[in-house]
Amino acid sequence: MPTYLLRGLIKRVAIILSYRTSRSALLFSKCRGNVRNCKLTHYSWWYQLLNTHQRVNLFEVKGVKRKQNDYATVLITNYHELTEMKLYHCRDSRSVRPLWALEELQLDYELINMEFPPRYNHAGYLDINPLGTVPTFIDSKLVMTESAAICQYLVDKYGTSEIGLSIEHPEYGDYLNWIHRSDTTFTFPQALILRYDRYEKPERLQPQVVEDYKKWLSSRLNSVELALQTSDYLCAGKFTIADICVGYALFLAHKTENDKNFGPHTRDYLNRLMARDGFKAAMNQQEDLAPIF
Repeated sequence: MPTYLLRGLIKRVAIILSYRTSRSALLFSKCRGNVRNCKLTHYSWWYQLLNTHQRVNLFEVKGVKRKQNDYATVLITNYHELTEMKLYHCRDSRSVRPLWALEELQLDYELINMEFPPRYNHAGYLDINPLGTVPTFIDSKLVMTESAAICQYLVDKYGTSEIGLSIEHPEYGDYLNWIHRSDTTFTFPQALILRYDRYEKPERLQPQVVEDYKKWLSSRLNSVELALQTSDYLCAGKFTIADICVGYALFLAHKTENDKNFGPHTRDYLNRLMARDGFKAAMNQQEDLAPIF
């Protein structure tokens, strides 16, 4: 059983036998309030682990709804701190990637919203992340600061079958290439464009650097347009974290008006990604933060 399901069980755990079989265990979905929905799935060994682990107590069960396909919905109370995962996030920054991935995977986590730049606007942030960059992701004792790497970690540890590819998949190499290309090739030049076009002092602005890297970005994004000519997604014919990672780079270009040279497939692809429930949920969680562009 994944250790994160046991590690954070602070108060109580609900275990209910489904109405068709006696094999059931709690599979947590996204839970952030006092009362949330959780699904049950049938793995008897999960049930045995949850039922016999010394640190586990039972949740108070308020009600059960039976559904088709041997699922039940459990309403539970006193649900707090079921995970040690934390994400430090600034609006529209690279931390959108792991925030979006967490929403797509429906993992439980604590979100710390910060005004940009956090090294000046969030007290103690440099103690957490001496780089001062965003994001910072914490899972128990693990601290990560690279947005694409966090997405890969999340999907490899908690959800490979959903939005990731296993190492045995024939397109695994392409999948990794898109994930890492998303930041080193597609996002870094945009950081230079923003810095030397908007964020430096007037005497340090560099119009030629901005113009050169806009052309550089446009030429590199042609690879996305080509890949989308035969598929709705970048690899394996399905939505994966490669699409999250590249999708953020396209979203950043769109937000900063550097999308004028997007091809038709790229533009439709970005619209398709932004229409996903996971992306919308991520955007909703940053509404109270000040715009940074």
